Amino acid sequence: MTILGRSSSTLYSAGTDMDIRNRHSTAALKYNDHRSEFCVHSQLTSHQRIVVDQDGSFLADTFAQFQREGDCLVIADQRVCELRPDILARLPANVPLLSFPFSERTKTVETVELVLDFACNTGLPRRGMFVAFGGGSCTDVVGLAASLYRRGAPHIKIPTTLMGMVDAGIATKNGVNFHGLKNRLGTFLPPELSIVTPDLLATLPSRHISNGLAECIKLGVIAHPELFSLLTGIAAKNGIEEFRAGTNRTLGIIKESILKMLESLTGNLYEEGSLQRSVDFGHTLSPLLESELGDAILHGEAVALDMAFHTILATNLHLLSAHDGARILKLIRDLGLPVCHRVIDRGFVYSAYQSATSHRGGALNLPMPQGIGNCKFLTDFSALDETAIQTTIDQLRSCQNDTSKLAFNVTAAPLANDA
Repeated sequence: MTILGRSSSTLYSAGTDMDIRNRHSTAALKYNDHRSEFCVHSQLTSHQRIVVDQDGSFLADTFAQFQREGDCLVIADQRVCELRPDILARLPANVPLLSFPFSERTKTVETVELVLDFACNTGLPRRGMFVAFGGGSCTDVVGLAASLYRRGAPHIKIPTTLMGMVDAGIATKNGVNFHGLKNRLGTFLPPELSIVTPDLLATLPSRHISNGLAECIKLGVIAHPELFSLLTGIAAKNGIEEFRAGTNRTLGIIKESILKMLESLTGNLYEEGSLQRSVDFGHTLSPLLESELGDAILHGEAVALDMAFHTILATNLHLLSAHDGARILKLIRDLGLPVCHRVIDRGFVYSAYQSATSHRGGALNLPMPQGIGNCKFLTDFSALDETAIQTTIDQLRSCQNDTSKLAFNVTAAPLANDA
């Protein structure tokens, strides 16, 4: 499809707002009055485009192009089909559509096989296009199916949740859960195009908006103090409803989150370099939380619990001031996310650290906030003071319903030696 061709990087005449370069890849932002375009070029793959479609026109144009060029199929989340039939009505009648109830429970090898059966039964050619239209579970599954179909077919991701717009729907990774383990099977294959249409958030439940905001908080804490300030601003008002309404401020948060995520990943898209990744903040306890709690917890909620724990641990290790720790915890709570869960005890923490160490090449590589906008890595969990870990658990339990207690508790808590 020409919309994905290499010449597409010159689609807009506006200049580059930001250019991120290193040895393996570059990321850039272009914009016009109605949309922003992020381009990721890599020596290891063809480039990926991410278009923030402010008014929905680019999505409509893309659907129209499907009719002209054919050779594509759309796999959509069943709930999205029910909530936004107006959008799917734009899809040409000749484009095959599969509707399926995607969730963490159905993010399995069997669902990948179902998508591949659909591709085979509709006769999708070798370079035919898979189009994923749904949340993170949908884009993960369809991306994996595309990577397997005839040794790799192109795909487009159209995320319909905030989590998808700032994380899963723009990601290089694709995967499914296996043997009770989160994303145990997967591949690296970036979509050739991601279309981020904030208008789709108008029907998203509050819990799922909070879910996506967890990833935005993560980026603000470890890399982007300006983003942290933007989030604090909407948290002081009715930020969830503001995302549904689609204001300039929430659009700015989405754009900044995408750009900061790309900046963090560019150069190590395939994790062949360092396994010290700042974007792993909030992703050390969270995989085990999701495995143990299943459908009872969303990904962003698990990330929030992880961030809350390591924020307070960072204060106890003298990496973070009590004031900044209280700010982070308050932001998490104000945006509708949890800070504590009964399943988190010392044994749980050490099990999660052992699993993370195995996954990260034999070192814990734990990103810890060191002030807002910066982080430090701890490599060996055996060096962590047990008292500091238990104190952290006790502190979180005491303030889970009232983060105003946190500043007093942190300053009064026993402090471990700097790890």
